[in-house]
Amino acid sequence: MPTVSRRCCAGQHPEHGLLPCDMYIPLVEQTRHIIDLTHWTVENVFSTQRELMDKGVKVSIAVNLSARVLDEDRFPLWVERMIGQYGLDPASVRFEVTESAIMQDSERALQVLLQLAAIGVGLSINDFGVGHSSLAYLSRLPVDELKVDKSFVVKMIKWEGDRAIVRATINLAHDLGLSVVAEGVEDMDQAAMLREMECDMLQGYYISHPLSEEQLQQWISSQAA
Repeated sequence: MPTVSRRCCAGQHPEHGLLPCDMYIPLVEQTRHIIDLTHWTVENVFSTQRELMDKGVKVSIAVNLSARVLDEDRFPLWVERMIGQYGLDPASVRFEVTESAIMQDSERALQVLLQLAAIGVGLSINDFGVGHSSLAYLSRLPVDELKVDKSFVVKMIKWEGDRAIVRATINLAHDLGLSVVAEGVEDMDQAAMLREMECDMLQGYYISHPLSEEQLQQWISSQAA
């Protein structure tokens, strides 16, 4: 049976409340502020992970990386320093990058990903299936996980074509020695079909909606009970 994955991707606006990341990240990515935002996010996530660990809650975390960050040669060294500063196990840290982000400057991105992999963190290809990377290039990447894009998952019950794409992606990933996460799982039928396909992890509203840190601790405790 696959394990589960929670994803929180939202920002708290003082006037408009909780905003999903796709409402503001594309705008920020058009500026250099995406670098500062990434550093701020990673350090705050590491700090929260440390606090949870000090409370006896052992969790692994994942952070999405912008294509802009893959242009920063110093980013892996900064990550390594932050992991040491907060006393984290690199294996409990994962970074997610999209196919399109990698292909913008594939050789430069490959070097940054190799440096991150050398630290010992996990690496995922996010939204797999909607980008433009070739299978030959995929085999060169130091990743250990593929995430099936939610656009295929949400329609796979109704549409045989999307179901075939999800199944083929899972089989391809397993053949390459990678684990698979299905994004956008919203109901029991989707979860059951993904289990039959031997998908490793599920992510989506069927597992949980975005939670505050306090709610997250309660959710983790309820899953462990």
